[in-house]
Amino acid sequence: MEDSNTWIAYWAGKVKIGEGFLMSKNPQLQNRGLVLTEAQFDNLTGVTFTRLDLEKAGVDKPLTQTQASIHPVWKTVGGSVLERYVPVEFQRYDLIGAMGVYLAPELAVPTQRPLVLAGGNGWSDLIAGRNLNFSARLVGVRKGALEERVAK
Repeated sequence: MEDSNTWIAYWAGKVKIGEGFLMSKNPQLQNRGLVLTEAQFDNLTGVTFTRLDLEKAGVDKPLTQTQASIHPVWKTVGGSVLERYVPVEFQRYDLIGAMGVYLAPELAVPTQRPLVLAGGNGWSDLIAGRNLNFSARLVGVRKGALEERVAK
C-alpha cells in the first residue's frame, strides 16, 4: 500500500488540489494553514479551480447524490471509483444530502492545507484543513480505501 498526502491550496480566487505535501524548513502558519509565497503557490502541481466555480458546484453543505457525483473536488480525489462510491454512500445511510466539500476561508496570503476525508457522521465529507477531529483521515492515506468502502 502506498501513502499519499492530498492537499488543497488557496490564493486570489484560485483553489488547487494535489498530492505530495512538502513542509518548508521554517514553516509559517496562519489560521491553521501553511503560508506560501505567491511563487510557491504558482509552482504547486495540481488541479486548479476557481473558488467561484466550486461554490457553484456546492460547498460548505451536504450535497445531493447528483451533486456529489459530478462535483469537481470529489471527481479529483475520487478518480475512477467515484461512480461506484457515491451511490453506495447514499444508499448505505439512506440520505438525501451527504458528501459535503468544506473549504477553508481564503486569507490575504497564499495558504496550503491538508485535504481530509472525515466520517464523523457516518458518511464521507471532504474537509479542507479545518474542523479536524479524531475521525478525520488524509484523503488517499491508503491506496484503495474508497474501493474497500464500496465493497463493504
